[in-house]
Amino acid sequence: MTASIKSGDVLQFRIDPQPGETQRACTAIVLASLAPSRRSAIMIGLYAAVIVLAFIMTPGTRPQTVIIGVGAVMATEALLRRESVGRARRVQDQDPHALETHHVELSAAGVRAWCDHVDARYPWAEYRAVIQNPEFFLLLRSGGTGTAIPKRLLDADCTRELEMRLADWVPVVRRPELANARRSIGT
Repeated sequence: MTASIKSGDVLQFRIDPQPGETQRACTAIVLASLAPSRRSAIMIGLYAAVIVLAFIMTPGTRPQTVIIGVGAVMATEALLRRESVGRARRVQDQDPHALETHHVELSAAGVRAWCDHVDARYPWAEYRAVIQNPEFFLLLRSGGTGTAIPKRLLDADCTRELEMRLADWVPVVRRPELANARRSIGT
């Protein structure tokens, strides 16, 4: 794991991912790209519908019907979430690149990200936001894609240098309100 400043205006990072780090970075990029979830409002609506229907349709057993209906909604939601998480985890576990060393180079021209078999270059104009969460600097492109730089690679001087360069190079609106977001897919 290394971070270095190369030839004055280029920041280069060698990322030897820790177990699960690539998946956490991908999740952070996707979550920062998603609109806020309406899950809570939907669940409250379902619970309200169960209660209203119980009062209308089962006057003799309202309390029991409400408990059974609300319990059924909660169990269904929990099982669907578990199934979704399991499916995503199986895909992530089969990712041959999750523990592969990769490199990120930032310059005034944009971002270059590469590994042994892929070399991708993106100009800064393609980036829509730069945010931080507790673990990563996230450089977000449209469509839930982007680049994550683990903060564990950075000492205080390198962090300041990275922040200064990004402020100079990236012509996007920063979205600090996302920096500490604790959302997750399906919740």
